Amino acid sequence: MAMRKTLRDLLSANENLILPGVLSPIESLFAKNAGFKALYISGAALSTSLGLLDEGKITRGKMVSLIREIRNTNDLPLLADCDTGLFSKGEMAKKDFHALEVIAKTVTALEDAGADAIQIEDQ
Repeated sequence: MAMRKTLRDLLSANENLILPGVLSPIESLFAKNAGFKALYISGAALSTSLGLLDEGKITRGKMVSLIREIRNTNDLPLLADCDTGLFSKGEMAKKDFHALEVIAKTVTALEDAGADAIQIEDQ
């Protein structure tokens, strides 16, 4: 909870806040040592770092795992991009698919992993 308040405070301050994109725990430590006050994980950057196009192929589990890895080594506030929040193609194909339930599951999973804020797109 303390990180969320810190991020909220940083965002409400009357100064520019730069969140460097990080894709690994070591990058998060470099950013912290360089003096950044918060971090960002980009879904598109994560996709391309794995040799994939930014086509929603990153799973919720992969994003959760990365957030946990970074959170285990860094206490800076962390903003995570979760695209539309609909990570699993299987969930989207189910007859009983309810977008809001899947998005809620994604938000809860990323929050539980340690994300302090989540970016959801409306594609």
